[in-house]
Amino acid sequence: MISQKKVLVTGGHLTPAIAVIEKLLSQREFAITYVGKKQIFKNTPENSWEYQEIKKMDLNFYDFKGGKLQRNFDLSFFKSLFKIPYGLFQALQILRKENPDCIISFGGYIAFPFVLWGKILKIPILAHEQTTKIGLSNKLLSRFADTFCLSWPINLKKIQHKRLKLTGNPLRRAILENSQSIIFKNIKISKPLLYITGGGQGSHFINDLISNILPSLLKNFIIIHQCGESEYNDYAKLESLKESLPQKDRLNYFLYKHIDSTDINWVLRHATLIIGRSGANTITECLYTHLPALFIPLPHSGEGEQKENALMLKNLGVAEIINQNTASTDLLMEKIIYMTKDINKYKSNFTSHTDQLVNLPSSSLIVQEVERLVVE
Repeated sequence: MISQKKVLVTGGHLTPAIAVIEKLLSQREFAITYVGKKQIFKNTPENSWEYQEIKKMDLNFYDFKGGKLQRNFDLSFFKSLFKIPYGLFQALQILRKENPDCIISFGGYIAFPFVLWGKILKIPILAHEQTTKIGLSNKLLSRFADTFCLSWPINLKKIQHKRLKLTGNPLRRAILENSQSIIFKNIKISKPLLYITGGGQGSHFINDLISNILPSLLKNFIIIHQCGESEYNDYAKLESLKESLPQKDRLNYFLYKHIDSTDINWVLRHATLIIGRSGANTITECLYTHLPALFIPLPHSGEGEQKENALMLKNLGVAEIINQNTASTDLLMEKIIYMTKDINKYKSNFTSHTDQLVNLPSSSLIVQEVERLVVE
């Protein structure tokens, strides 16, 4: 029997991590440990979506307690700053206990101490960049990585590295295989379907905008709304708003904190338009499933990475953008109506050219690199 190689996966982008983990598990040659955050908000006992998804896969999960450098110079900045040394200590303890044959980083502050110690301990490191604009954390992490994987061809000329690999951004198996939905299979699509999302963690800003025009939207649209986790308790507020609606409107409004990948696949393939943030995974899924998008980029994401992501799709003719600092309910409603009336124009701009951006066998290419690293 071949002994399994140990792989430690960590970082700030869960969706591509899940896609790669699925591929690793299918090989039966790898034992996987995951490091992330068990809880997003301190004041709620509810487990994070990250923790829930990883435990569904029956993987060993470590709850990272370290801090990060925050952009806001206030009390929380100093609280987080003082946790950075503990994060370095915790990362070293986990690596000593697990003794992985390879570390896979998906960026962010959680990955940094593991990559740093991995370099010192001579553990092979693979880092993956999801976005169209390489963020500061991945620029730093790339210096320690043995292989640096990129999602978009545009980034090949933006960074120097001894081993750059264009792999694309991994998509979950349920989306690639066009899995059937359980919860949405009986929906009768009698009107255009809007999919509203703020990404894995949700967006309070978008949730708030939608809540103000929800009754008007439901006159003309069916809505699936993934509102995410929120310290503002958005789900409870939206649920209360739903209960106040006429019954015919309630039946056309589907509200969830999170949606499983098999069900997301159905939504992406049946929605008329997606409205949400423009994270790397969202734009990848839009391109793969030919779903036009109305993006409201997160203003302070990385170094403006979400704006760059959204601009790429707008320039391809498959998306429009609303800037958060000028967003309003009137503008949002106007854009939704404008796009859905002429949706075929956007759909026609999905071509073989756009397909080439995302049709790389991303997970397989990354796993090939992992296999190379663990045997060298």
